Amino acid sequence: MLKYIKNLPRNVKIVLTTAFLLRLTVWLGGMADSSRFLDPDSVDYLQLAEMIGINFQYTYNDQIEIFRAPGYPFLIALLNKISESYAFLCLIQIILDTALCFLLWRLASRLYDSQRALAALSFQCVSIVSITFSVKILSDSIYAFLLILFLNILNETWHVNKNKERATVNFVLSLAACGIVLSFMIYLRAITLLYLYIPIIMLFVGKRTKEALATCITIIICIAPWYYRNYKQAEYPHFSSVGSVNLYRYNACLLLAEKNDISFNDQQKVIDGEFSKFQSQTALAVFAAKRGKEEILSSPLRYIWLHMKANINNFLPAGGIAANIFGIKTGGQNTLSVLHTHGIIAGVNNYFHGQWWLFFCLTPTIFLLGFVYCFSAVGMLSRFASRKLTLFELILILGMFYFLLVPGGAAHPRFRVPAAPILSLFAGLGFVFFKNYLNKRNK
Repeated sequence: MLKYIKNLPRNVKIVLTTAFLLRLTVWLGGMADSSRFLDPDSVDYLQLAEMIGINFQYTYNDQIEIFRAPGYPFLIALLNKISESYAFLCLIQIILDTALCFLLWRLASRLYDSQRALAALSFQCVSIVSITFSVKILSDSIYAFLLILFLNILNETWHVNKNKERATVNFVLSLAACGIVLSFMIYLRAITLLYLYIPIIMLFVGKRTKEALATCITIIICIAPWYYRNYKQAEYPHFSSVGSVNLYRYNACLLLAEKNDISFNDQQKVIDGEFSKFQSQTALAVFAAKRGKEEILSSPLRYIWLHMKANINNFLPAGGIAANIFGIKTGGQNTLSVLHTHGIIAGVNNYFHGQWWLFFCLTPTIFLLGFVYCFSAVGMLSRFASRKLTLFELILILGMFYFLLVPGGAAHPRFRVPAAPILSLFAGLGFVFFKNYLNKRNK
């Protein structure tokens, strides 16, 4: 491994070192106050990890936990055996996020050439949203690392020659990529349960039947115990209740807020009042799923419009969150509600507490994000226009849009983290395409 790292191109080593130092700098910014590493969701993860460490039970407030996927709390509980410091956990995450940068470069090198791979690596190196959430006690950065790891192994599997000598290698790689790694992703975030259909279908379309079957069988073996646990202990025959709860509390809430002519936040308070009547998570999940479906099916077209409109929040900059890690106050109360109700300008003003100087200081990062979006679009369009788009690239594009467009009412920049490396990859393509176009034009 050390020999492989030593043989990396010099410019790749420089960018990877820069990526680690940028993440380390933000990590050091949080050292003055460990609470800066926390997000509202972090409290749930830490409490679940504490219960695992005390009696090895996955419970929350003396109830069987079915809302949070168990992967991240179990990882926290494991790392707590070494150190219970928030900073230690986040240090592990920034190391993995730097490894993600390397894996992205490796993937781009296999798919394209060294020039495009270096451009993709450079964009990911300075991805503010990736840097920021690698130092938050949330599952997003580790999930993104596993996603790019999965895509690397899948790409290797995809190009294994179909001959007898490589048959065993083909099967093992498929098993590891499409089974074990995807299962780890499911245990981190239940949202993977829908994403995994994309690579499996593509494997079938690409006539990789053996790999697809190996994927399905391995995933079933890996996640079946958790389905059984939820059914046996909570009488809930699903992997997680997060989808059911969010369907009503976030997605259907968009419709209800508009129908009732109240703010998104006020409508959520009404829904939370309904939730407070339930003593068990199972009953709450069943109720939320039923009510969410009823509301959405009552106005499906209007819901689609509101859902897509809400997804704009996924594309917003994350510089303010990074500033918060350094102790600069950002994140106005009810920002999502203000965004949904009054628009982006009011949301920005609320988020920065009227500190427009901070907004202007972060303007370069906003322009950088804009360049990433523009170059990504150019990169994807150039592949479509050249008629050289491969089935594997289609997996990348569909996966990216899946992570960007699924959140709806729950949309937030943090949910862009898994899509950020794929955006960087196509931004690298777009940048080189644009650069070559200008060179040809000048000549």
